[in-house]
Amino acid sequence: MDDLLGTEWLLEDLGGSGVIDYARATLGFSERGKVTGNGSCNCFFGSVEFTGDLVSFANIGSTRMQCADAVSDQEQRYLAALQAAYRMSSDGTFLFVHTKSFEKPLRFTRLLKP
Repeated sequence: MDDLLGTEWLLEDLGGSGVIDYARATLGFSERGKVTGNGSCNCFFGSVEFTGDLVSFANIGSTRMQCADAVSDQEQRYLAALQAAYRMSSDGTFLFVHTKSFEKPLRFTRLLKP
């Protein structure tokens, strides 16, 4: 998954349910072996390991800003899903993170750098 290096993705679907429009959740791969992003309210960081299309996120930590209950709930579900992820795939337009937390994968679209 070296082609992910330097990319950032916007969460559009959280395992079959939509996401709160104003609570932007992202996933970024700025350095090899590292993952960063916005959980919906707080920034997060951690490690990521790829083996073919298999993926493992670990040591995920985040800032601790207080958020509205719905946003906090979305963030908790998103970060828990990342920690339960086992596979990633792409169809050229979307990035999919398959997780043990949901039947359907998380779906992301690529954010373009200005």
